[in-house]
Amino acid sequence: MGKFEAPAIHTSKTKAKSYKDFFGRHDKGAPFPAFCKPRLVESMKEEARSMRKNIEQDLVKPEAKPRYRAECEKREQRVSEIEHDIEEARKMLNAEPDRWAKRRKMLAQMVQEAMPRETDVKKGRVDPHRILDMEKGFNPRITPKDPETGAPLPLSEAKKEYQIISRLMEEESSVEYLRKD
Repeated sequence: MGKFEAPAIHTSKTKAKSYKDFFGRHDKGAPFPAFCKPRLVESMKEEARSMRKNIEQDLVKPEAKPRYRAECEKREQRVSEIEHDIEEARKMLNAEPDRWAKRRKMLAQMVQEAMPRETDVKKGRVDPHRILDMEKGFNPRITPKDPETGAPLPLSEAKKEYQIISRLMEEESSVEYLRKD
């Protein structure tokens, strides 16, 4: 499979200001960056390899070959660009590893404090309306505050940020492991 270089228009940042900077060009609009879905990226790589192999072994009909080859090259290019975006995100994380480890720890504590205990959930002692308000940030009085900025940070955003930073650091990213009990 031929390697393509990422386009020159992709600007590389040295330091990420927020977890949103970890999203690559191909991640825009997606809830999580590509590095959070390694199976999907591997599936895309395998698909591109398979298409390249079919071309090399003349398994594609001659009349469909130009279109198939163009599609194969397009997929290889996309995989290459996604891999480049992942490397850029890792560089941004490695530029300030202590800051991101501290942020991850702070988010873990915040999420853990806001999530109801497992025994309370099982016994039905949890108010689902209160949980929804914290998750979505509807009620400013109970929405958790970001310790760094003091601004309201909906629980769903805190969980998402925790998962993204954890995946990039190659740590456990499930917020359920933070639940007490």
